Amino acid sequence: MENNADLKIEIPDCYVEHIFSKKPYQIWHGGRWSAKSWTKALGFLLQCRMETYFRLVYGRDTQKNVRKSQYQLFIDIAKKFGLYDEFNWSSTYMCITHKGTGYFMQGGSFEQPDSLRSVADVTDFWAEEPITRKSKISRDSFLDIAGSMRNSYGVVPRYHFTFNNIAKDNFIFEDWFSENKIYTDDDTNIVLTDMTMNPFCPSDRYEFAQKLKIVDPYRYNIDVLGYWGQSILDRPFFYNYPKEKLIKPIQVVPGYPINLFWDFNVEPMTCIVSQTDIYNFDYILKTYQFYDPFLNGRDAICQKIKSEFINPYNLTVSWVGGDASGYSRSALSEKANEEHYMKIRTFFNLENNQIVAPAHNESIAESQNKCAWYFAMAPNIVINSEGNEQLIYDLEAAEVGYNKKDNSIYIIKGGVGSDNMQNAGDALRYKVDALYSERFYAEYK
Repeated sequence: MENNADLKIEIPDCYVEHIFSKKPYQIWHGGRWSAKSWTKALGFLLQCRMETYFRLVYGRDTQKNVRKSQYQLFIDIAKKFGLYDEFNWSSTYMCITHKGTGYFMQGGSFEQPDSLRSVADVTDFWAEEPITRKSKISRDSFLDIAGSMRNSYGVVPRYHFTFNNIAKDNFIFEDWFSENKIYTDDDTNIVLTDMTMNPFCPSDRYEFAQKLKIVDPYRYNIDVLGYWGQSILDRPFFYNYPKEKLIKPIQVVPGYPINLFWDFNVEPMTCIVSQTDIYNFDYILKTYQFYDPFLNGRDAICQKIKSEFINPYNLTVSWVGGDASGYSRSALSEKANEEHYMKIRTFFNLENNQIVAPAHNESIAESQNKCAWYFAMAPNIVINSEGNEQLIYDLEAAEVGYNKKDNSIYIIKGGVGSDNMQNAGDALRYKVDALYSERFYAEYK
């Protein structure tokens, strides 16, 4: 058995305290190009030469993908750090054995689970990309593998997952990240990463990421920033949302006032800033969100709007709306939304008739119909690709649920961090309800 003092190894700082964690469940997830798999593979190679006892089974969705990714990754890293000759490499069985210790790593696949279950005295199991856009490992498959993992050396088995947060409709999200999760910090080591945490990330990946941010902000949120994606929706709320037509870089239109529409949930407080020009083009310029349980988010957002829009462009505010002016059910105090509107009106020196908040929010069904009509006006609607990431995510991810007891419908929430999902989407639908209802009833009904 050897230590690693003879090797000169550098890894991203975010993994240093986690690479040899002994907790039973190891989940490294987040954005691409953050060196999750690279660092994990290096750690396993080092454990082969340093642990008192170690034996790994590793796998992906197919045998072909295991060979092309994990097995080849082990080879590349071993060569990079001068470790290749310390191991015997069996490409047929994807088995890697350390010559000095005899400890080995055996490859397999989820499509052939026997290739993973049949290895005796295993200490570690590594599932690479258990969630992809085309497939996912099932809970039953994982439990079959986990149930067969044991060893006679007293080592508590460890289960390693490295993946991008493609979607939430899988057992990993349900068991480790949902409100009903069954695993805790006591037994799980979770590392959330993105490319900015990897100092070795090639510059061309940053260039690609910036292009992705423009052409597909929703995918940018998932692939680059590491947000949780949404599975394909059975009942999308914004079902007529034409993403390809709406999202592009835009600038402030000089001389036209701005509209401010709010969602007053306190975690986070949200406001959408938009303009409408003389040709009735609707430009959604920016989405502001501020996390503060003490209700300071409203004032902080107002200051931002003043410094970024009002002062530099000499603009005025035309309309302010959003949540109904009744009491906010999610606020931590008993303050009414009406008080929010009074403070906003005072801050921007507005008249009472510039506040277009309803006494009660529109029904979900009616609001959904209006939003579908609104998006049918594309390309007369433009969403700025810079500064609206949360809104763009919400437009993709909001889903309608049905209450069987009274046949009512509601918006299913959850998502990026869970609490802020749909606040931006709510602010947009409040805007549609306030500014476009008259046209909707005239043209649609």
